[in-house]
Amino acid sequence: MIRAKALKGKGGRESIHSDSFRIQVALEYLDGSFSQSQIEK
Repeated sequence: MIRAKALKGKGGRESIHSDSFRIQVALEYLDGSFSQSQIEK
């Protein structure tokens, strides 16, 4: 049997944000709605 591993981000931590949220944020950045520093906050 193959086990599914939890997705881990930088530093080996599990991601606290859903894929749909991360996609939404990326699209808003690419659209020019927010700057990188605004998104980081």
